[in-house]
Amino acid sequence: MSISSISSLLSEYESLLAAAHVDSPRLCAEMIVGKVSNMSRAQLIAFGERTLNEAQLAAGEAMLARRLTGEPMAYILGRKEFYGREFIVNHAVLVPRPETELLVDLALQEFKRSAPVQFADLGCGSGCIIGSLLKEAAAWSGTGVDISAEALEICALNLEELLGVRPAVNTMPEALSPVTVSKRAQLLKADFANPNCLPEAVFELIVSNPPYISAREYENLDGEVRNFEPRIALESGDDGLFHPRKVALTAERALKPGGVLLMEIGCGQGANALKIFSSSLWPTVEILPDLAGLDRVVRARRA
Repeated sequence: MSISSISSLLSEYESLLAAAHVDSPRLCAEMIVGKVSNMSRAQLIAFGERTLNEAQLAAGEAMLARRLTGEPMAYILGRKEFYGREFIVNHAVLVPRPETELLVDLALQEFKRSAPVQFADLGCGSGCIIGSLLKEAAAWSGTGVDISAEALEICALNLEELLGVRPAVNTMPEALSPVTVSKRAQLLKADFANPNCLPEAVFELIVSNPPYISAREYENLDGEVRNFEPRIALESGDDGLFHPRKVALTAERALKPGGVLLMEIGCGQGANALKIFSSSLWPTVEILPDLAGLDRVVRARRA
């Protein structure tokens, strides 16, 4: 590809992406060229007459080729912003989404940031939820749980960037220890569908963004999601509520009396999600909407 300047390279990339019907072709072009040139979007405009060297051009073309296949920009760049911070991502974890930030907002409203809150993040993935809470609330301590060793590796890297200390990954629940402010995070490789994956009555708060897409919905997902994001973190049985049910059972055991569960659900699952919490162990349950007014989070308080 013979390109004489950054501005003409941007135009060429944008044209190719638009022809492939990629969403936001100009933005994608700017992100690619900005990444390989180490320039901000403003600098790309200000220094549009500059040229890239051969290595930068080769890197840009490789990234462009990936985007033309529909691969999400977050995986191509290796990072995604969430709650004002960047998190490392790869194909082992979901791309963090803005609607999930509501979980962080609600948790911070539920408890004082200066109080010594112990919480668990079930299906922690990239660590965007546990990492955001630990950064926002300096007195809190968190335990991240995931069944995927690859996802826990990414989570550990992100927590190391955020906290300055890389948490070890435990493989047995009995290996967990009380998390102190000086040791603010620990990780557990386990299936949160097993209620015994966590110690009993330890946590004031449990947060979770579990898989909640039905098998039928999964087959109809946009290709950028279905072809590139981990199915294990998306699909949840015939009705999309297999994993939310398991989260509720695990939370029943692991929450202290009066503890709170905050769980993300699909936008049409509110009524059915409420039925999960019919037990007398959950006297207070409500469905909270996202900014679009759609069902998004179950907030349930343990008796």
